[in-house]
Amino acid sequence: VPHMSDAEFQKHLVPKYKLWEQRLCASPDGDFFVPLREGKASIVTGHIKSFDETGILMESGEHVDCEIVAAATGLNLHANAPMADIQVTVDGKPYVASEHRIFRDCMLSDVPNFMFCIGYFNISWTMKVDLVGKHLCRILHHMKETGASTVCPRLPAGGLGEPPALEVSSSYWVRNWHLRPKHGQTGAWQPLVTYEADRHTLLEAPVSDECLHFTSALTNGDMTASVDLRSRL
Repeated sequence: VPHMSDAEFQKHLVPKYKLWEQRLCASPDGDFFVPLREGKASIVTGHIKSFDETGILMESGEHVDCEIVAAATGLNLHANAPMADIQVTVDGKPYVASEHRIFRDCMLSDVPNFMFCIGYFNISWTMKVDLVGKHLCRILHHMKETGASTVCPRLPAGGLGEPPALEVSSSYWVRNWHLRPKHGQTGAWQPLVTYEADRHTLLEAPVSDECLHFTSALTNGDMTASVDLRSRL
């Protein structure tokens, strides 16, 4: 931005986090910068202390006069991921997200016949969605072939230990981290973050795993799950 000093550019347009620790914003056509160059817009970077009758007071003491505020930050993720506001019980016990671990990035320990999807953070979200959808089909085909009616990930006898460190720094994700189900650091419990490796894991590697338990209707006295959808109706 030619009219900006190096200090201003550093303050307003150089992030404090590393690339992909938070989502990357791009302006391919440069249209974002046009009103800045024309002097029709300006940037204020910092932390908001409070709102008052005429605008926003920053923690730095600077006051930003404004008539309209578009709130675009501060979202809170659902506290019981990935169930959102659906009430789920397993064997009569309410599902609590933080008590479960994530298997192959799409299933939950001790939650039978359930899959979900979290897309990629640093490439197209839907590339992971596609892999998980195909993996679901592989599991259903395996269950049909073996006569299984239930599939459920189980933690290994020794447990999984501490979850891997959080690799993103987005505030909305960090705030909710303690409430979410966690990954492990080994095997199929690790996060899936690389497309080529994940493609092998979900589409080519064997469906069976020592931690993935398949049972049939005749032998399954183990687990039942119920879902209350009334909150969605």
